[in-house]
Amino acid sequence: MTIKSHETACPVLSSACDKLRRGTRNRKATVVAATFMTAAISISFISRAVAFATTNEYLFGSTGRSRRNLMSDSKKCAVSEEKDKDFPKKLHNNQSRNNNAIATKHATPSAKKKLNPKKTQSLPQTTESFDPIWFKHYTPTGQNPVPVHTLLLGTHPSITSLDRQQYFGHDQNAFWWIAGDCLGFRRGSAVSTSTGKAYKLAQHLRYPPDQILAYDQQVEILTQYGFALWDIVGSCQRSGSLDQDIRNEQPNDVRQFCQQHNASLKRIVMCNGGTGSKMFLKHFRDWLESGELKPLEKHEASQKSFGPAILRGERKRKKEEEKSIPTASQNKIVLISALSVSPAAAKFSYIEKRKFWEDNIYKSGLEDYRSDLEAVG
Repeated sequence: MTIKSHETACPVLSSACDKLRRGTRNRKATVVAATFMTAAISISFISRAVAFATTNEYLFGSTGRSRRNLMSDSKKCAVSEEKDKDFPKKLHNNQSRNNNAIATKHATPSAKKKLNPKKTQSLPQTTESFDPIWFKHYTPTGQNPVPVHTLLLGTHPSITSLDRQQYFGHDQNAFWWIAGDCLGFRRGSAVSTSTGKAYKLAQHLRYPPDQILAYDQQVEILTQYGFALWDIVGSCQRSGSLDQDIRNEQPNDVRQFCQQHNASLKRIVMCNGGTGSKMFLKHFRDWLESGELKPLEKHEASQKSFGPAILRGERKRKKEEEKSIPTASQNKIVLISALSVSPAAAKFSYIEKRKFWEDNIYKSGLEDYRSDLEAVG
């Protein structure tokens, strides 16, 4: 802002400047005019500074916000504009969905399938379990087979077991290692073929490598002591080898097998623990409520898995006053939800698994085997 503009804005300053130009001798007026000129110039600079600061505050913020943030704001505005452009399309889609939902609600079942076609997902191939095995398969012609006292139930063969056509065929499945330690043989070298390193359980095995037997020999020894092998699930669809991934399963007729061996059968063991117990409960609930079965005493997992269903059956029988079902506990088959032999069950060590199986399954089974031999002989 020039001095001329200040003179126009301030009459007093204009008069003082006019006197100063005319060369007045009034010294006081001259000083006043000079003072007003200085003040006007100062006000001009201050006004410009304030205007600049205000503009900067508006554009960049109190902390000197960078232009990059302003560009970000502009991008947000652009995105908002794009959303506004897409709004009619989204509104149309929402209306279509609402109309489809209303039509589906009042449509017939066949029309619903047309309105809401499901994406077809390819299911895994159906797999079949093996036949049950007991010592009948190894008994010479003319001899009576060894009575079955214990039925060992897997859930369904894993991919490895199916490939090898063996029960519990995975190298790190603990079943055959424990059976060998309890019955006097060794399953294998316990060394990984891929890494060349020994399995963790190798240091705990009871028998040296010269006691290794082939699979068929292992099965023969197991069954000659009165143990039988089968699976709960006869056929199913499953991706992988985990029990929880089993779909569309059909159970084996385990109850019929047990009725065939009713005179000697003492226990049924779920080799895969909780997952096997759930599958057994799912398909044999009526059997559990019949009064023919009981959970292993003083074993929490077995009581928890089978106790509620068995108790429910007892209450039903009391109400119906059924006297035909035997009540003597010794006539009932014991159900055991064992520590899982699956390699996926890493919660328990090999030592813990072997101890449970030896104390609750193999010792009792071998006692039954000796009793049966004495009864025959």
